[in-house]
Amino acid sequence: MYYLTALYGHSRSDGDTNPFKRIQAVDLRSAKTYARLFGGAFVTHGIGSFMDEAGRIMLENCSFLHCLAHTVTDENWKDLTRLATGIGETLGQESVLLAKLETEGHMELVSSYGVPIGSGRRVWQPAAS
Repeated sequence: MYYLTALYGHSRSDGDTNPFKRIQAVDLRSAKTYARLFGGAFVTHGIGSFMDEAGRIMLENCSFLHCLAHTVTDENWKDLTRLATGIGETLGQESVLLAKLETEGHMELVSSYGVPIGSGRRVWQPAAS
């Protein structure tokens, strides 16, 4: 199993902030790409940090794209690299952090009935209204 993430700042490399609609468009395009490749992903926002060439610590608003995948092919990784390049170009970033972490674990979708989707079992019955 793999944990995939992409992190990108909301400010341009010249210091100007990107308009919210541009950031939102990139977030949506990214989430759709991960959904097409791996079945889904989610985007969160927070504060990121980096050290500039002068040694100063810089803080900025960022988007964090998260995804769990059973497999990641070489072609998938090329698609993610192309996506990251497009994000950098659209948002005026010098770079976009793209990571693939291989891990052991278990992943399944669980229905509102408390059973894995696709198992055909229904353990819990909702209360009658």
